[in-house]
Amino acid sequence: EESLFTMDGSLAHMELAFFFGLTGPSVAIDSLCSSSMCALFFALQGMKLGETVGSLIAGSQFWSVPQASKMREGII
Repeated sequence: EESLFTMDGSLAHMELAFFFGLTGPSVAIDSLCSSSMCALFFALQGMKLGETVGSLIAGSQFWSVPQASKMREGII
């Protein structure tokens, strides 16, 4: 069965860009808690240096193990 998303998170950004018809570089940044901030930094740096005129930045957090989420919330 085919799916829009793969189980490999490193490919999801490319599949989303393709799905929405976005062109240009597509980069996934995995820096644990600061991924969104790093993505914003690289986008602003690219615009400042004239490498691009605009950027689309998105961030998400996903806990694949329910116990990890509960530990973070102090339930366990």
